[in-house]
Amino acid sequence: MEWSDLRIFLAIAREGTLGAAARKIGQTQPTMGRRLRALEEALGQTLFQRTVDGFVLTDEGTAVLAHAERIEEEALALQRQATGAEMQLDGTLRLSSSDWFGTVMLSPVIAAFGKLQPKVVASS
Repeated sequence: MEWSDLRIFLAIAREGTLGAAARKIGQTQPTMGRRLRALEEALGQTLFQRTVDGFVLTDEGTAVLAHAERIEEEALALQRQATGAEMQLDGTLRLSSSDWFGTVMLSPVIAAFGKLQPKVVASS
């Protein structure tokens, strides 16, 4: 089983038809059908009832849906973390405040922020 097949399964479950799911993720309708059949064969389960109105999840498909959504959440979290780890702020941060507030309250916060974001330069 491949993650890309689960993505296709999720798109079909959410959109209800092969055509709409194909448009959603940028694939062709025949490719969507082939990948769904491959997933169903790999799992040994029929995941959808094919109707004239579209695709309806079977009981087995509903069970797979819950797992596929959790896998998707984890994959997206990993992607966000990896992307966020590569991103650093860069530039000038300008602040204005009263003398007391700047000295007592903002200085420690700006110092800690400076350690996390060394490319940011604070100015007043």
